[in-house]
Amino acid sequence: MPPSEETKRSSKFRQKNSSALALLWGCVSSELEGVLLDNKTLFYDTWEALGNICGKNSIVTICETFYELISLKYEPESSLQAHIHSFQKLCARYNSITSDKELKATFPPKLLAATFICSLNGDKELTGLVQTLYDIKPFTPAAVISRVAIEHSRRQPNEQALFAGSSNKSMQKTKWDEQKQRNKGRRSGKKYDKPGPSDKNDSDKRMDNIEKMLEKPQASMKPQSAHLTTESNIKTVSSDSDAFIIKEDMVFTVNNSNKIYLDSGAGKSVVNNLRYLSNCVAINHQINTYGNTVPITHQGTLTFKGIKISPVYYAPKGPVNLLSVSQLLDHNIKPVVKKDCFLRNQGQSIVAAFKREGNLFVSRLEVSKAFFTNNDGKDWHSILGHPSDSYVKYLLEKNQIEGNFTNSRDCEVCQLAKIKNRPHTRALPSSNLAFQRLHIDTLQISPATEHGIKYVLVIVDDYSRFNRIYFMSKKDQAQANIVSFFNELKNKVNVTPAFVHTDRGGEFDSNSFRQVLFKRGISLERGPPESPQTNGVAERFNQTLLSKIRCLLAQSKIPIQLWVEAAKHGSLLLNLLPHKEINMNSPQELLGKEDM
Repeated sequence: MPPSEETKRSSKFRQKNSSALALLWGCVSSELEGVLLDNKTLFYDTWEALGNICGKNSIVTICETFYELISLKYEPESSLQAHIHSFQKLCARYNSITSDKELKATFPPKLLAATFICSLNGDKELTGLVQTLYDIKPFTPAAVISRVAIEHSRRQPNEQALFAGSSNKSMQKTKWDEQKQRNKGRRSGKKYDKPGPSDKNDSDKRMDNIEKMLEKPQASMKPQSAHLTTESNIKTVSSDSDAFIIKEDMVFTVNNSNKIYLDSGAGKSVVNNLRYLSNCVAINHQINTYGNTVPITHQGTLTFKGIKISPVYYAPKGPVNLLSVSQLLDHNIKPVVKKDCFLRNQGQSIVAAFKREGNLFVSRLEVSKAFFTNNDGKDWHSILGHPSDSYVKYLLEKNQIEGNFTNSRDCEVCQLAKIKNRPHTRALPSSNLAFQRLHIDTLQISPATEHGIKYVLVIVDDYSRFNRIYFMSKKDQAQANIVSFFNELKNKVNVTPAFVHTDRGGEFDSNSFRQVLFKRGISLERGPPESPQTNGVAERFNQTLLSKIRCLLAQSKIPIQLWVEAAKHGSLLLNLLPHKEINMNSPQELLGKEDM
């Protein structure tokens, strides 16, 4: 507490002051400039010289400005623009003081940005904004202040649109324009009445705008969900100290509106219908949006006018769909405001348009093609190893499973892993008995595993498309594995194959292999040289298995050297999935042999 005037006039205080000056003189007399030493006989000259030396660039002044900078706090309900101006003014003064000093007292940009964010902690309405400011990239004072300036524009009572970064100057009416209009009215004899006590203040106007914004989605929901809601659980918006509050029992749980609003204040985009998202992942999270803390159950990818935006949150209790402007900028999409709002890509082409409705920019969403039925959070396309859409759809319908799955055309893993040529349409000999004809081939996969495995022996039954694979480090191990499979068929189902169809690989052309087939009465069928399409069943299975391996490795993100585990799982899935060559039955179902 500073001393009072009466205390300053006391003799005791003057003695303390003299002692302090004497102590200061003793500390600095040997370090000060000659002008101070030349005037040491006169107290006034000494004090003046000391003041010149300890001027604006002194460490005392630097510390004082630094303290003012870190102590600056935003007062709730005051002007954000004034707070930004005060902060920038202090920063300019601090930089001016420290610019020509050898003392390294500069402010790191990230620390300066964090200091500005901390100055906003006093306003609870800015809690959601403050949490998103730390995620801005690049994390600089200019980027943070620019984002807060957008929030300032949103808070203006006379703003014309939700997006405040407009280049259309005619939309924002300045005080100077209003004064010119008043003067013009006085000259023309027209009277302009000042607002009286009964007129609405800025807070009431903001509340009216928000109520109008919420009335539209509420009205669109009422005819479609009247049997799900009652008057008791839909309440009006309440005002508490100019703060907008959405109570938990007011938040709507059903919304069939496909409108989406452009929001410059949202850190992430949010939808209230899972049908708009693809590649959904179940999460348990909460975010501050819609003026309240809202639970988030899923996140996924939103495809809007050909633009893929990720991550986008699904809020079951969200009243409206919001598209974040900052997230669009992160995806190199720039909003441009004229009469309506347009979205431009890097090539300056317009990719989407938002029509203006009142004070908002609105567009419409389309249901994602990757979504089929309900929102249980399971993606059957990924669970079943990325098969084609017809297989997954048939399997779900046959087993009466209600679920959603990603469309294979929208699946990034499928686009990365599946590359095919045109199929060979010439028909091959077929069988009408299980294990009567076997298609055999050797598939080489690199890199080799730590145990030296780099070959896969593939055996496919022509009748059921049942497959069995064996892993080998050398091709000459194929014969032993084939004999092992013959013995397994004999012991389990009492069947000996009649035909073995292979290509002209060296592992199938040895005399010992021919002797094995001859002793069992098995005929060897081989196509012409350099014609893999004549062994089409095995070759086609090889491509399917390779696609499964790539997809499973990409999905699980395990090292590529563990492709053996992915191959085992892929082989098992192919025995369980329906196959179009056998009338959409699965090999396991067609055989009816669970022990195979």
